[in-house]
Amino acid sequence: MHGCVGYELYEWIRSQYGDLALLQLLSTASTKPVGFVTMMAYPDEDFFSFMDGASRILKKTRGRLLEEFGMFVAAALVEAHTELIPASWSALDVIEHADSTIHTVVRRENKDASPPYIRCTRTTAGEVKIIYDSPRKICEFGKGIIIGIGRYYGERLDVRETICMHHGHPQCELIVAAAAMSPGPFSHTP
Repeated sequence: MHGCVGYELYEWIRSQYGDLALLQLLSTASTKPVGFVTMMAYPDEDFFSFMDGASRILKKTRGRLLEEFGMFVAAALVEAHTELIPASWSALDVIEHADSTIHTVVRRENKDASPPYIRCTRTTAGEVKIIYDSPRKICEFGKGIIIGIGRYYGERLDVRETICMHHGHPQCELIVAAAAMSPGPFSHTP
């Protein structure tokens, strides 16, 4: 896990659940990181331990928490890479080109970073197909990031998962479609 993700994890818990929840999580986690240096990598086990503790304490599934966290962290991830994102891009453009632009630069500039390799194909003007096959198997986090990128750009994105590693497949396939903005909550189709 990259340090910037760890830092944002703490910020998400604080902003959504309060300082008391963060302190409770830190006191019960099997690993006890006290802070994150944003340009360092940390063991994935620390992240998973923290999320499992959050699941127990907050009484939500790890998958649901990963998705919520992804929605939260998306804006910070986009803002950290604005120099790589043309101003003319939509949310779907950012998603379509995330691996070839952002992830490629992250891998080059930080040898310890290990963002997932994703393959994205623009199937229509309003739809992107994503193949995700990370050994971390945190597709829920990716779904949250997708929804969060849409929110950042003021666009509603619907996410449909057609196959998933959690159901025995070797990879996940996500279909991301631009939806007309409408009043009401943003949602996705699991």
